[in-house]
Amino acid sequence: MKSKLLFVVALACFVGSCGEAPQEKEAAKGPPKLAAGKWLIAADFESADGTGLPPEAIEGLKQELMIGDSICVQEDEVDRPPPRFFTASEHQCSYDRLQIADGRIDASLICGEQDYSHVVEISGTYGPATYEIRENHQFESVDGSRLSLVLSGRARWSGNC
Repeated sequence: MKSKLLFVVALACFVGSCGEAPQEKEAAKGPPKLAAGKWLIAADFESADGTGLPPEAIEGLKQELMIGDSICVQEDEVDRPPPRFFTASEHQCSYDRLQIADGRIDASLICGEQDYSHVVEISGTYGPATYEIRENHQFESVDGSRLSLVLSGRARWSGNC
């Protein structure tokens, strides 16, 4: 009886979805949807252009934005993940625009502090377990200093939270 039960469970896992990665589960369901769970996020610096800022300020912002991070996306957040899902910035950010559909990401974030504004334009592609994006960061301080940073970002699903 015990061996028969194990055989049925093994057969169900073989035919069903036991242990499958999110992309395998979602593939038959139509357009991709981000998977809930833990995501590992990383970014690479592409370019910087600024006026009125000392080089060490530019370098500091580059380092802050390129720090690897992880985030837990809950099931009720997969259609609208927290802004930190796309940019590891520690600044308070909110969506000005967010579209995640048919494998494409298009977003605009408004971030910043009292003494400067920070707008992030994001475009890219995604699947249930990965994304690749390009981030265009525009900073402007109250004194008129400006900085533009471009980063390439990527993330991958790494399991349950």
